[in-house]
Amino acid sequence: MIRVQLAMLIAFILCLSGVFAQDDPKSDANDLISAELKRAKEEFQSGAEKANEKLLTAFSLEQKKLEQNTKLKVDQQIKLIEQLSEELKAFEADTTRLPTSSVMKSALNEYLTKTTVVKKKCEEAFSKTAENYRSKKDFAAAKSVLAELEAFKANSLSLALATTNDPPSKLIVGRESLTRAIANTKWSYPEGSPNTLTFKADGTTTLSSSDAKPTWAAFDENRVIMHFPASNDYDILVFSADRKSVAQDWLGKPSGRSNVKGQRVDKK
Repeated sequence: MIRVQLAMLIAFILCLSGVFAQDDPKSDANDLISAELKRAKEEFQSGAEKANEKLLTAFSLEQKKLEQNTKLKVDQQIKLIEQLSEELKAFEADTTRLPTSSVMKSALNEYLTKTTVVKKKCEEAFSKTAENYRSKKDFAAAKSVLAELEAFKANSLSLALATTNDPPSKLIVGRESLTRAIANTKWSYPEGSPNTLTFKADGTTTLSSSDAKPTWAAFDENRVIMHFPASNDYDILVFSADRKSVAQDWLGKPSGRSNVKGQRVDKK
């Protein structure tokens, strides 16, 4: 039953009803450009499926914890169990209806992080494919890929909107604003240390204290998601409104904001 429901709920994220329904331009076996895009789509599908399965598993684990929690008052325990059950049903029916229970905060953060990362990677594959078609002077194929990319971006907005009351236009503007504000900036990280963190315009970063080169992407007007490919770890950074300070959000820490902070050092 869960497998059937999972197949239904990932339909939105994978955009199979529209975004991936079209055939790839020049999709014959010898077309390396088309093959690369197909592989990127498959990686996106796999990553999204894993993220959904992990969130469903988190629902089950948290329900067991609540059922075994004898420290709660009976009426409070029943209320929390029923709330979690309703959130699970809502998510299974519609992936944009994400859980809001405090017990699901850590799992939700990880879910949003991973789906955002795989989405960005797939978007980059679309753009690269369009560029490759252009280099071959196949402008019709490039146009088709770019149209598919725009549909993919539009459909995937609902996932981010599930965590905010802002309309799509404001969310897009917020992402673009934060991206412009921190691209090519340098930060002391952690604050007071000689270590620096630089956000490059190409979506990569450099850490003066490490050989790791995590990628970054703006999630909304305040948050950035960093992905460390070597260890497959994720960090969420929350920027102040004036873009002069930043604090880390630990994915596995229910209380949210950690004491790891940084300050912009390249210019004010």
